[in-house]
Amino acid sequence: VRYPFRRSQHVDLTLKEFDEMSVRFKRALFVSLAALSVGAFAADMPKGVIAVVNGKTLNENILGVAVSDASSRGVSDSPALRSELLGDLIRSEILAPRAKQLGLANDPDTRARMAIAESNLLARELQRFWVAKNPPSDSDMKAEYERQVGELKKRGALSEFYLAHIVVGSEESALKIIDQLRNGGDFSKLAASQSLEPQTRTNGGEMGWVLPFNILPEIGNVVVNLDKGEVAQSPILTRMGWHVVKVNDKRPYKIPSYEASLNALRQAVMNAKWRAYVDGLIQAAKVQR
Repeated sequence: VRYPFRRSQHVDLTLKEFDEMSVRFKRALFVSLAALSVGAFAADMPKGVIAVVNGKTLNENILGVAVSDASSRGVSDSPALRSELLGDLIRSEILAPRAKQLGLANDPDTRARMAIAESNLLARELQRFWVAKNPPSDSDMKAEYERQVGELKKRGALSEFYLAHIVVGSEESALKIIDQLRNGGDFSKLAASQSLEPQTRTNGGEMGWVLPFNILPEIGNVVVNLDKGEVAQSPILTRMGWHVVKVNDKRPYKIPSYEASLNALRQAVMNAKWRAYVDGLIQAAKVQR
């Protein structure tokens, strides 16, 4: 491993030496954080300050943002989570200045990654800000409801399907699963053990009730020809991988009431308004390629 310290000086390490150094560093860091926990953490801090790392203060706001980001990923707030996140923040404050001392912040690839991360973060924050400032009105949602109902009625009598799927990386793997199912294999257990799709594999691969035209057309065009309890005879290829699809149930579709559709309508209107805003910015931008 060739690791730059200064432009004219390098240290050459074998992989074994590098691994041993990493282990020693982690141990030293653990001891240091433990010392901080009984030392600096126990000391009286100015109001709003949660830690001081080499003279730099970390305030409650930065921890609050870290907690909020974790919550947005479905992690519940707790003292244990806050302690873990604070440890992560302290570790980063120890490591980042060292990276700058070694000149890593001036590496072209590092600067490019930092620029990409900054642009993506600001884009997400713009969306959060804009959506909060432009909530959908009742008239917007009622108009969207009428539009959707009109589109549904044009399609005539509809059926909805309660689907389950197993996603794998190759056609061969999918064919083996179909063969196992034909020989009495349990769909839920196979989904839990083999599916690559994290959102559904923990609940037997279930996708819930769907209308065929609201899902990937490669799947929707197949399930309309399947009966309750039937598995598609062949794997279905989509951009996600190879799918083994089963129809767990099937029923006539009833258009939900406006009140029952409020959450979905709110999201649909917000998405449409945000896309229109973004399209306006793109059209007004001066882009050269």
